[in-house]
Amino acid sequence: MLLRRITAGVLLITMAGCTTVRPVASPRDFLNARQPGRIWVSGAAPGEMEISSPKVLADTVFGFDQKGEAITLPIASITQLRASQVHVARTVGLSLLFVAGAAVAIASFQGISGGSEEPPTDDARPRLPLLRFHF
Repeated sequence: MLLRRITAGVLLITMAGCTTVRPVASPRDFLNARQPGRIWVSGAAPGEMEISSPKVLADTVFGFDQKGEAITLPIASITQLRASQVHVARTVGLSLLFVAGAAVAIASFQGISGGSEEPPTDDARPRLPLLRFHF
């Protein structure tokens, strides 16, 4: 059970480190190619709007707001679209950190196993007398 919790924690940290919410250059192309689960849109209305399950049909973004109500928004009215994307530098950094940590763990476990002890010599082995049976 503890191993599952540790694994889940490592995966959550890794996923949080590998992605970041950033602006998108071309909303239509991004939405068609990536099909994200959630986006944040700034437009003519003040503030930012969160849209879940966004889809693009023709020149309109369809999705749902936080209350679960349907939203339609023309792409032309979007001034900025932000979405969760892979952050390459963080992903590489976390991968290197994981490999270094694994190498340190392996090295420390090899030291614990007693690999540095000398093997026993012939003189150190216990001598047992042979039993002889006479019939």
